[in-house]
Amino acid sequence: MDVEKYDSIKWKKIMDTTQINYSNMVKRLTRKSKISKFALIYYSIFLIISSLTCKYFPTIFNCKLADYFNIILSVIVLAYSLINNNANYSIRIANIENSLNQIKNIKRELDKDNLKDNINKYIEITDKTERREDVDFFITIKELKRKYKRAEDSKKNNEQEDREIIQQKKAVDDYLSEINVGYQILKILLEFSWYVILMLIPIVVF
Repeated sequence: MDVEKYDSIKWKKIMDTTQINYSNMVKRLTRKSKISKFALIYYSIFLIISSLTCKYFPTIFNCKLADYFNIILSVIVLAYSLINNNANYSIRIANIENSLNQIKNIKRELDKDNLKDNINKYIEITDKTERREDVDFFITIKELKRKYKRAEDSKKNNEQEDREIIQQKKAVDDYLSEINVGYQILKILLEFSWYVILMLIPIVVF
């Protein structure tokens, strides 16, 4: 990346976008971490209830069928245990939040006198930080579009600000054209559909 190409104002906007990206990454990883932990507890409780019900109410509960479904629930518990162990959500979230805070500090110190040094620090931070997923960037772009739409609708802007907003909106639209929007929306819908299915499986089985 050419450090000399942009001034401090442009670099602040780039850092703003990076911060939103990192924030969305943290939200995604936190959500997955919570769902994984909840699934482990939720399914474990159903396994215990199913075993106890089969033991104390064998006449009104199909134990053979319960054993079959308990194996399925146990496989899901095992899968989420492995996901939790391998994903290292806590460490990844902490690392991204640390990078986010470092970029905030760099942005506050950004000026023409120390521009190059701070940009080099920024690049070093982004290089060592986990790469965002396309869905994170898609959500970031949607947030930026809403931000510039609100700014455009504001009657407090002067002519110069209006021109800058139009330029920023065009840049955001260019970013959006590089993303497969339909695919990202499908990924989001599938993720939340899976969460619903995950919560319903024990209830339907029991």
